[in-house]
Amino acid sequence: MATEPALDAEIQHKTEAQRTRTTGSSLVAVLLIVFSMLPITGTCGDFQRLCRSDDPGCSETSLLTFLTLASLRAVYWGDITNSLLYKMDDGTMTATPRIGVPSLPRELSFSADGRTLWMANGAQVLRISMVDGANTTITSSPSDVMDLVVLEEEGIIYYSDNGSGQIDTTDLSGGNYTTVFGPGSNEAMDLDAENEHLYMVDNNQLKRFNFDGTGEIVLVASVGLTFDLELDLAAGKIYWADGTSSEIHSANLDGSNEQVLISGLSSPRGIAVSPASPYIYFCDFGNQAITRILRDGTDPVVVSSGYQCQDVDFASR
Repeated sequence: MATEPALDAEIQHKTEAQRTRTTGSSLVAVLLIVFSMLPITGTCGDFQRLCRSDDPGCSETSLLTFLTLASLRAVYWGDITNSLLYKMDDGTMTATPRIGVPSLPRELSFSADGRTLWMANGAQVLRISMVDGANTTITSSPSDVMDLVVLEEEGIIYYSDNGSGQIDTTDLSGGNYTTVFGPGSNEAMDLDAENEHLYMVDNNQLKRFNFDGTGEIVLVASVGLTFDLELDLAAGKIYWADGTSSEIHSANLDGSNEQVLISGLSSPRGIAVSPASPYIYFCDFGNQAITRILRDGTDPVVVSSGYQCQDVDFASR
């Protein structure tokens, strides 16, 4: 028979083991819930929905990447007629008003945590709290912002000012307004911060520049009036909304393999792409609809309607 100290030690050991098993079971349950929310893109060992299609070997960062991006599962857009922002969880068809904004929510860019929105309404750029709706005009220097991209870690905002034909920057508070270069007829743009590449439509061509405006490369020789352009760097893709042809297009980052994903629209405007979602969302301005398609352009669904929307973006719930 075990002595009293030995018996106490055995009981403590069993209790710790049970606690470990309980904690482990809880963690597995949480992970399974998270996994079930992720888009089905491949397999990773015994688990589904973990691997990206461009990461079939399931690198060690694959799970962490998806866990980080899993929260980016809400879609936001603005209505320029009533100056409201709307929110819809990714994959659903229920939209709810989120906050009111001063006027004309044309271009949207959210902070990583979803708590701050930078919004352009033409000549003004505002910083808006998604917590209480408080807003501040950070700059009125541009003449007509066609697109803006926030590099939060670098503390810089890039503006495509179609009115002046310039690419400009400020800090996150609107200070240090600087003209980087003047392409002339710049429209939509997006940035690859790691490689310091700026992708932009200029003079009806899709081009790539270095951040300082040097190294111009024409990727797609002919595009129409482009209201929005989005990069999915992990998938190696560019997506854009062509307002002239009323189509959504895609191409590889080098401009090859251009494809029409969907046609027959009515002046498509904003477009939203997230590595954590299997869907592309866009504003079909003429039809006053928010539409989603799969990455290959199939399965088009009008998820909400009745909005004069000019931009749509992913952000945290």
